[in-house]
Amino acid sequence: MFLTLGEAAKQTGFSKATLSRAIRDGKLSAQRSPETNSFKIDPSELYRYTEAMQVLRAAGETEGEEHSATPSKSSESAPETAIETRVQEIRKQLEFEARAKLAEERLGDLKVQLEEMRRQRDKWQEQAERLALAPPQSTPAPSQPQPRGWWPFRRSA
Repeated sequence: MFLTLGEAAKQTGFSKATLSRAIRDGKLSAQRSPETNSFKIDPSELYRYTEAMQVLRAAGETEGEEHSATPSKSSESAPETAIETRVQEIRKQLEFEARAKLAEERLGDLKVQLEEMRRQRDKWQEQAERLALAPPQSTPAPSQPQPRGWWPFRRSA
């Protein structure tokens, strides 16, 4: 079951424009419906995109916190700085793991798509070979019309 752009926007909380931009930029895959020319989005693909955006938002919020915090010169700040750097390292590692997982999922999807294209290619190739090896069907030659004279009132011989 596929979702429309509006249904996907309601489920994720993103605007339709954001989802449309993600489709256009290739961050979210979708299909065009031939009947209505609207997008059809697979729920699993929507879930993958939502998870990726949450990771990026969390990373952006972390960077915002880093820039807004001013380090103090007191002796108490040293342990806090070590903890903060460890938290940042863990967040970066989680972000890299999430990206690696998304890349692996995308790679798996592409491998499935490649295998499907190979199967279709082989099927077309077999059909072409069958048609090339099949004896040509005899078709009756069309009877050629009698040539007419150049002048419309003259009769052909």
